[in-house]
Amino acid sequence: MNQVPLVSIIIPSFQQGNYLKELLASINNQSFIDYEIVIVDGNSTDNTKEVVEEFSGFPVKFHQALDDGVYDAMNKGVRYAIGDWLYFIGCDDQLYDQSVLGSLLSSFEDKGLDVFYGDVVMKSDQSRYAGEFNLDRLLRSQNICHQAIFYRRTVFEKIGLYNLKYKVWADWELNIRCFRHTELVIKYVDVIVALYNNESGVSHAHDTVLKEELPLNYLAQINLLEKEKKDILESKSFLIGNKMVNFYVKLSKFLRLGN
Repeated sequence: MNQVPLVSIIIPSFQQGNYLKELLASINNQSFIDYEIVIVDGNSTDNTKEVVEEFSGFPVKFHQALDDGVYDAMNKGVRYAIGDWLYFIGCDDQLYDQSVLGSLLSSFEDKGLDVFYGDVVMKSDQSRYAGEFNLDRLLRSQNICHQAIFYRRTVFEKIGLYNLKYKVWADWELNIRCFRHTELVIKYVDVIVALYNNESGVSHAHDTVLKEELPLNYLAQINLLEKEKKDILESKSFLIGNKMVNFYVKLSKFLRLGN
């Protein structure tokens, strides 16, 4: 492995040692090896530490301290990680197969990309949570699973870390910030990245806990803007102004033809 790994795989952890072993095995079975594993644990009292010690021969960093929830742990992971790309996955999730990271190599090496994402398979029914996103889909419908998305580390320097105001949806809010940032280059790749456990733990909470004010705030802003746009388009002043613009466009064309 290079001194500076290409990918940092960040795992927030708390009392999930039994899941963690399967996840670490799915990472260490990868044909791609240019990575580090950064486990940020909130002082678990189960077998987490013993599981990590089983993988001591692999590039694993283990940080253990009290934290303020999963997104606080993920923010700490950003600070601890040294890879060019950052990827976040829960203890109860797994990389989809041993070729996942290798199949994404061209995206990792694309100097023009800031963010790229693929798909996940839902553990509950084996359905594929998939497809290309845009800002409208993020605002109105659903989030990209953080188990499917990779961020160049400089993204966090440009837009900041996860907002701890949101206990369940901070990754959604961060993705909205990414898609609203006009300088970030974001790409969808048609690859299944992870097996997403939507039946337990934090992943389960994302699907079952009532949405916080985050999407509602954004939707309220969008709805207000659309209403304002509609009112403007239907106003007399807009109609008059539009007619004047059309008149001057025709006049300028006429003058150019006359020359």
